[in-house]
Amino acid sequence: TDRIFVLHMIQDIILKIDPEKSTDILNNMCILLSTKENMKIFRENNGTFFIIELFKLIMGNPECKILVQPTLRILESLIQRASPEDFEHFFEFLMSSLANEQVERIEFVIIDALALIAIHLLVNSGGLQERFNNLDMYQMLFTLLDSNLKNLRHYILRVICLFLEISPKFKTQFIKGTPRGFDIVQTILQKYEMDSETCQMLLDLSINAHSHLASFLPQRNSYVSSILNRSNIAGLILKSKKKTINDEIVYLDWLQVLFACVNLIIDENPKTSIIGQIDDILDPANIETLMDNNGFQWLSYLFRVNPDIQTEKQERYMNQVAQLIVKLATYDMKRSPRVFKLCHSLKKIPDTDSFHYVTYNSILNSIQNSPEVSNNDANFLKNFSQLCNQKEEFVGFSTDIDLKIMNSITLLASCNTMEVRNHIKQSGLFEIRDNILMQVVKHDMTEDTLYLLLSKYSFETLAMQSKFRDSHSIAYLVKHLLTSIECPKIQKQILHVLINDIGIVEENQRYVFKLIGSKMIIQSIYPELNIDAESALSRCFSSRQAEGLRENDDEVEETKS
Repeated sequence: TDRIFVLHMIQDIILKIDPEKSTDILNNMCILLSTKENMKIFRENNGTFFIIELFKLIMGNPECKILVQPTLRILESLIQRASPEDFEHFFEFLMSSLANEQVERIEFVIIDALALIAIHLLVNSGGLQERFNNLDMYQMLFTLLDSNLKNLRHYILRVICLFLEISPKFKTQFIKGTPRGFDIVQTILQKYEMDSETCQMLLDLSINAHSHLASFLPQRNSYVSSILNRSNIAGLILKSKKKTINDEIVYLDWLQVLFACVNLIIDENPKTSIIGQIDDILDPANIETLMDNNGFQWLSYLFRVNPDIQTEKQERYMNQVAQLIVKLATYDMKRSPRVFKLCHSLKKIPDTDSFHYVTYNSILNSIQNSPEVSNNDANFLKNFSQLCNQKEEFVGFSTDIDLKIMNSITLLASCNTMEVRNHIKQSGLFEIRDNILMQVVKHDMTEDTLYLLLSKYSFETLAMQSKFRDSHSIAYLVKHLLTSIECPKIQKQILHVLINDIGIVEENQRYVFKLIGSKMIIQSIYPELNIDAESALSRCFSSRQAEGLRENDDEVEETKS
């Protein structure tokens, strides 16, 4: 009874006198509470509420900052013996304090308090983990995360990761709840201005970098190390600092949250730094984990439009993202077609930000820059064939992509061994190239693109196949010939194709004659062709020309009138 009376008297004095004078009393109180019996009395007599009052005092008066260290020392002693109810009262105070305009003044104190709790939880001091199983930490941590205090948000992410490790109940609710904990975290983080430290934290969480004691030591303005130096935990912390963290992805969902957040960083330099670090951890094992768990789809988050960022300022960032696409896609394309995931992933991605086009363009650029493949890369060619076959589904008609596909196939054939060439043939890539060539000539394109197409690709092999005539590709070549009056080099190139590639088959010559109809022209192109009829197209052109002349005459007569 006497001890309780003295304890209450000391508490009243500390809360009422000048901070400098109360510091000495508080330090002496720390010594008294170092014994189990005194701490038991303290805890059972509103010790937790006394600590809360000290926190309020520090928050309300800048001069009370000198009370922080002894207050935290008392808290550290209490943690090992506190009941679930004590922790519940303390966390309720922390949550309520977030609404206080002066809470920023004690942000580092709150983080230190959480650090002391987290470290004791990790070493399970006095069976602490079991006591926390009776607390609903799920909602409390989300409430603390939804704070204007950036450093506190960062530290709460660590604490969430800790509970995922030590609490099966928390982990089940976090991963399987509706909505999932990861989705709640993402929604909360996206409410605030995104920064590289948050993204760095998410990356670290994905590889479980915060699973050792030293990782829970606050980085700035902290008393935690000096307080714990007096305990047996100090040796464990020192030992944990020597622990090597590998880059194996443990929590894929944290990486998904990261992809959804990194594009929100305004400044390009920190954003490219994060993307570079993601690239660094993507070894074959991590890439396989990503591809097998829908990870490729998350890359599309990086393309979501941020209206606060000017497009021209993101060039380096977009180039890095393209490299990530190529890295994952190339690895996937080298796997067996049975487990090839790229096309399946693309089907699940809404193409609101042209992600499909960027994916195709990045892969094709990579092949054109480095077309060499080994004799053992038959899987790569088979999967590339599948990707090309599904091109229209993902990017529709694109002359740019079509030309790059044809060029990539040509380079793969010319820059590799005969065995690789056989794989290309078996995978159907040559047929794909021919089919694209037949289709692309049907579309309008710039003079430069048309000239490049005609001068770079041979129609000779294709011209010997009936499908070439059936596709009416010859008709479109003739159309380009007739409509390129102001571009002699294109007309010359088309004539070269008609004479030397298409004209090697007599049936093709007759097809051209039926289109052009002029015996004089056709004999100059195919002098050995026996011609005896005017083409339907020629009659059509003649008819339309005559009709045009009649319309012109009528207009002249009207003008005269």
